Amino acid sequence: IRWDVAFFEKSYDFVSVQPFYFTKLDQNFEIISTWMKLQPNAKFILHTGWPNVNLPSVYDQSLDPNEDFVHSKAHTDTLLNRIRSAFPGRSIGSTNIIGSIDSIRRDIAADTSPIANLNSLYRDPVHFDHLGQYLATNSIYVSMGRAIDDQPFQSIPLQIRAYLKSKIIANAIP
Repeated sequence: IRWDVAFFEKSYDFVSVQPFYFTKLDQNFEIISTWMKLQPNAKFILHTGWPNVNLPSVYDQSLDPNEDFVHSKAHTDTLLNRIRSAFPGRSIGSTNIIGSIDSIRRDIAADTSPIANLNSLYRDPVHFDHLGQYLATNSIYVSMGRAIDDQPFQSIPLQIRAYLKSKIIANAIP
């Protein structure tokens, strides 16, 4: 079933939305607002996605609402705050994976991370490998109000899982 039909005909418990490249803040806000009106009982999750590992970090980049989406804290926070203001009382979470990645990046630079470099999370410049999948999957779970699930990730050393878990808990928004 097509999403535009499904949103009119069905009711969902959760809806995950993800701003993407080549979209502007106002476009993302309008589209998400429309979907929220179509699904008044759903908890919405703002999935931040994650940046290309080979690009310089833009996490601290200031927001220019006329520029296309980037994986910045300013863009994500502004969008989330606008949605919350427009829909008071609605449950809106965020994976905030970009916050976790930025925190890991800073720990690596300070030599306080058990992960040697960000490339360890990726299988190629844009797709996560097993470590990154742990981060993404469990960020989604936490943003939905669910517990972290270590079961599918037993091959990841306990110390690294504990480290990633701390980043997820500190950054994902239930």
